[in-house]
Amino acid sequence: MQEEKGELEYVKCNICNQDNSKFLFENTDRLHGNEGVFNVVKCKRCGLLYINPRPRNISKYYPNEYTPYNIKQEDFFQKIANNLMDAYYSNSLSIIIGF
Repeated sequence: MQEEKGELEYVKCNICNQDNSKFLFENTDRLHGNEGVFNVVKCKRCGLLYINPRPRNISKYYPNEYTPYNIKQEDFFQKIANNLMDAYYSNSLSIIIGF
């Protein structure tokens, strides 16, 4: 799935809104095997890592069977509640993001 001209957009940092990043490395889509090479950059102000330029239409990189698309809303919120309770009782916030 090669990006055509105009399908990529340059963006500022989503955290601090600065246009001051440093190129780190190139990467490919290893999850679904889509074609294309993407630049991973690091914001010099806040340290956020992000893709720049990024695809304008990110949905074509995620097939309909992509797992997060298939989570029922009630299951999602129940999982968050369970993880918060586990984190509270174990004094470990690291498991909150353990989806």
